[in-house]
Amino acid sequence: MSTSTASSSIQLLGAGQDYHILATGSRADERTRVVKHDESFGVFDPAGMIRPREGGELGIYHLGTRFLSTFEIALERRAPILLGSTVRRDGVLVAHLGSPDIPDLRGGALGRDQVHLATTSFLWNGAWYARLVVHNYARRTVELRLALSYAAD
Repeated sequence: MSTSTASSSIQLLGAGQDYHILATGSRADERTRVVKHDESFGVFDPAGMIRPREGGELGIYHLGTRFLSTFEIALERRAPILLGSTVRRDGVLVAHLGSPDIPDLRGGALGRDQVHLATTSFLWNGAWYARLVVHNYARRTVELRLALSYAAD
C-alpha cells in the first residue's frame, strides 16, 4: 500500500514567528464512490469528481457504455480540498469540499476552508443529477472563479 501526501509549501514568516503551510491539495485517496440506479451507474473519486486518468474507470455509465468521462470543479484554477464524502443508503453521493489556500486572489489572499462547496448527486431513470451549493465563511465578500469541466467519450 502506498501513501501519498498533499503537495504543500512552507512559508516562513520570520525568525521566531509562526509558520503557515499552504494547503494546495487533498491527500491522495484511491477509493472510489459508486452510485447506481437500474441500468446506470457512476464511479467517482472521493471528492465526487470524475478526473481523467490513463485506463481510468471513473465515469457515468448506462447499459455498459460510458457517457461521461470527466467532471471536475475548480476554484481559481485550483482543485478544492476534500473535507469528506459518503454514498448514502438511498444512493445519493454527498461530498463536502473546501477552498484551498489562494494567496494570489484579487482582493487579497484567501485562506483554506473559507469557502465551502457541497455537491449532491444521484442517478435516476438513465440521467445524472448534480447540485452544487457554495457558502462563503470568510469575513469579507469574496469573488471567485468557479469552473466546471466535463467531457464525454
